[in-house]
Formats: sequence, structure tokens, C-alpha cells
Amino acid sequence: MVKDDGLRLPPPRSGRAIGRAVAESAVEEIPLGGLLTKIWNLTHPPREQREQEEWREQITQRTNDNTAALAEMADQIKQAFAGYIRANTYQPYIGSAGRLSFFRGGMLRSLMRIARGTGQVHDLVVLREQLAENEVEVAEILQSLRIAFDKLVDEPGSIAFIHALDTVLNSDFDKMTIRRGIEAVTSMDISDPAIQKVADTICRQIWDFNRAVVELGRFANGKAA
Repeated sequence: MVKDDGLRLPPPRSGRAIGRAVAESAVEEIPLGGLLTKIWNLTHPPREQREQEEWREQITQRTNDNTAALAEMADQIKQAFAGYIRANTYQPYIGSAGRLSFFRGGMLRSLMRIARGTGQVHDLVVLREQLAENEVEVAEILQSLRIAFDKLVDEPGSIAFIHALDTVLNSDFDKMTIRRGIEAVTSMDISDPAIQKVADTICRQIWDFNRAVVELGRFANGKAA
């Protein structure tokens, strides 16, 4: 915080100045006195002059300290404002993307059982039902995120967020790629040995997708790289 410690210009010392002037005048009356006076003034400047120089140095230091403090305050305000803008700009899209995440209690649970070789026909039935249940909702969320992508792609300062959003929407493990993979699993025979490898691949894609959604969420608080 910028503060004033009460630095004041040193008061004039007229008595000392008069006495010094009288002494210097007396010295100048002797041979080489003027030279001696100049040397004396260089090596022993008047006390008032020394105090004024010290005062100027203190003022300069205080000015530098205050300038640094003001710069730090301005930077804090700038960061807070940027955080507010970032949260209000990205938060709705981050929230939408978060709804696309896969949870262990949902499709991921059945897929993990199939990948481990302990899956049952019931798991395939559940996966088909879950795909059908959230098909419309997923399509609406993805459409809203694509609109956001097109809206923000030319916005200054949104490049990093756009790249993170693009990973969620258009990567090798995006939502629709995973849903197509799950659909392929539901069309396979649960006794087919190949189903385990397919399910395992989808599980890995889901983990990558969930990490991408988490990374996107970090933009809400500025922790993203």
C-alpha cells in the first residue's frame, strides 16, 4: 500500500550558514585561501546541503517504492478483471462441456466390465438404452459448443481456450467418436474375444476425453497453461 511516512524538507540552518560564510571569508584573505575553501567545500559540504541531499535521496527512494506498489496494485486489478471476464465468457461453455463427461456409474461401468472380460449381455442392453436416452441432449450440447467455437474463434485472447474446446469437439477421442465406438460394441457378441479390446480402447478414449474436459474447465479460474 502506498503511504506517506512524513518526510519533510530539512529546515534552513541560517546560524550555521552565517558562521561558515564568515570563516570562509577569513580563510580567503590568506594566500591560496580560495583554493583551500573550494577543497573544504568539496570534502566537507555544509550540513544543510548534506541534509537536503539525504532528503532528496529519501524522496527518490520513496517515489520508486510507491511506483512499484502502484504497479503491483494495477497488475492485481488487471488480473482480477481478466479473471472476471474469463469466468463470465467461458463458464457457460465449460459447464456445457462438463455435462458431456463420462462417469463411472454410467456407460463407463459397463464398458470396464466388458474390457475386463466380465461383461454380460445385460451390459450391452444397458449401453444401448443409455445411448438412446441421452442422444438428443448430447446433440444439443455439442451444437451449442460448436456455435460457441465459431463465435470465439476470432476473439482476441481466446486462442488457448479455442484449442482446448477443439480437443473436446474434434479429437480422436471426442464425444461422437466415443459414442460410435460404444454403438459398435453393442452390436458385437458378448462372447466374442475381440469385444474386450474394443471396449478397452473406448475406455481409454473416455479417460482422455474426461481429462480434456477438466483441462477446459481450468480456464474458468485461469489455471490453464
